Amino acid sequence: MITYASTIISFIALIYYSALLVFILRQKIRDRVRLYFSLYLFSMIIWSFSAFMIFADLGLLDTLFWNRFLVVGSMAMPIAFFGFVQAFLVQERRFWLRFGLLAYLAIEVVNLSGGVIVEAHTENGYLYNQYAPLGMALTGAFWAFFHLFSAYELVRAYRRSRDAAYRNRLKYLFLVVMAIFGGTLTNLTELRHFPGDVTANILSAMFITVAILRHQLLDISFVVRKGLFYSLPTLVIAASYYLVVVAAQAIFHTVQGFQLLLVLLIVALLTAVVMVPLRDRTQEWVDRLFFREKYNTSLMLQRLSQRAAYELDLKRLSEMILKEVTSTLHIERMGFFIRVEESRLFALQAFIGEEVNPEITLDSNHPIVRVLARLDRCLTKYDLSVMPQFRAIWTEERKQLEEIGGELIIPLKVKEKLVGFLSVGAKLSGDTYTDDDQLTLMTLANQIAIAIERARLYTAEQSRREELDALYRLTRQLIALDDVDSVLQNTAQHMVHSAHVTFARLLVLEGEAVFRCRAAFSVRDSVRDLGLNEVEPSEAVLYYLRALRKADLTLLSRSDPFMSNEARAALRLDRVTSLCLSPIHLNGEPYGLFVLGVERKEARAPFDKDKLRLISAITDQAARAL
Repeated sequence: MITYASTIISFIALIYYSALLVFILRQKIRDRVRLYFSLYLFSMIIWSFSAFMIFADLGLLDTLFWNRFLVVGSMAMPIAFFGFVQAFLVQERRFWLRFGLLAYLAIEVVNLSGGVIVEAHTENGYLYNQYAPLGMALTGAFWAFFHLFSAYELVRAYRRSRDAAYRNRLKYLFLVVMAIFGGTLTNLTELRHFPGDVTANILSAMFITVAILRHQLLDISFVVRKGLFYSLPTLVIAASYYLVVVAAQAIFHTVQGFQLLLVLLIVALLTAVVMVPLRDRTQEWVDRLFFREKYNTSLMLQRLSQRAAYELDLKRLSEMILKEVTSTLHIERMGFFIRVEESRLFALQAFIGEEVNPEITLDSNHPIVRVLARLDRCLTKYDLSVMPQFRAIWTEERKQLEEIGGELIIPLKVKEKLVGFLSVGAKLSGDTYTDDDQLTLMTLANQIAIAIERARLYTAEQSRREELDALYRLTRQLIALDDVDSVLQNTAQHMVHSAHVTFARLLVLEGEAVFRCRAAFSVRDSVRDLGLNEVEPSEAVLYYLRALRKADLTLLSRSDPFMSNEARAALRLDRVTSLCLSPIHLNGEPYGLFVLGVERKEARAPFDKDKLRLISAITDQAARAL
């Protein structure tokens, strides 16, 4: 049983590393990284193959020969891995590479002449070696030096880097070093009779696979997917075939010749029968384990593309996109910023995640907006830490960056014009965003930008039609009225329903600085709570007079840092988040103003361009009627 376990472990390691090498070679060796990585894999193949031949005991040459052949691979591995680390870190250590190559050649001369392993044999599944003291010291020193040198270089690069994705790749390479180092140390203990080093090699191969698939160690994901699809069934079938044949020989000792051939034929037929379902199950397992997110992402893009083509409401569209993306990519928070028409501001349209200030806006001169306007890729958190545009920003701008809190900021452009951007938070798993993730999000951003423009055009057209209908209805109503109070009250009520505000109050100027509420209407409060027929507090009069002198719409916000608490209460900003003051002039003289309040519960602008235009039109119509 020990012999079979050791043989299978060695065989699995051999297949695993062979498959990885095939994947690399199919990509063509164009750079030093792939060249050294291929040499590393080849040395591991020699190591694993030698271990397999030792424990399988197939009668081809003796155990001592395969032990010495194993040293050929095991001693080549540290120098090949060291070269791979140097190439991956873009460093030049030519002296140490040349020194390592010469030392390796010298060690192999000693090894093949019998100066490392003097005697070797297997007994009851256990491997017994006798080492030459000088050769043992020489190989141990060489092996430990280059392994520790590689670990030192990886740790130093990790401490210097601030790129989370790059640091994750370095983590996995460091785990590879530690796995191989720990497995080889078992040869100095009572576990040396077992293939502990080969088992550690399998573990290191798994670390490499995860680094390739999840952290883009090398750009071979597609090839690995296809390779796993074909290699895993082959591995399982070969191992099963081997076990069944061994078991048959162990049970039927007398089976030989034609009978043995018949047993092998039956086993082969059974293998062919289970091949198809095994292949399907394997593909399903590979996709679920390694490529589930990519598969789900592809489905998400299809769903959003279909639904965005029919969704013309900007609010529902943005919420649908955020929900789909955060649930598919497992993102903890995500924000959707849209450029306000005929404005220099980018306002938060929708948000998913922890609480955020819904009134956050970015001016077109903000460093993020200026960079995104020129950029055709994602802006990463690492970019924000190293790009000179973000090193000397104002305190307020830095606070806004922290509020956005995005790992990625993705521009939304239509005809090279920035119409918005997505702020994407960290993944719930803690994984970094791969190049494939960023490409997916950029593809999604292109679809979103087109959908936004289409929805915006539709919304603008709908707003114009609603505005015309509202003005037509108001005109007909005012024509039938013949007293001032009825005109004022009817206009206030119409303003609430047409402009979709929380309340409307109509203040009439009485004297030099006295305002009285002559009409009020609300969807929530009673008119008494709105101060109907009452004189306005002095704390609010200053804001009203400024609006009358300005003779244009004035917007006030509860979050204004320069506004006192008394003024907020007097303006009723303790009940709503935003106010719009619309002055009324009769024959060039100030008459009063509309005070419109909005309690915003959504991450969108309370008074957009279309709403302001409608408010101005209703105010003008009321002035004509008066």
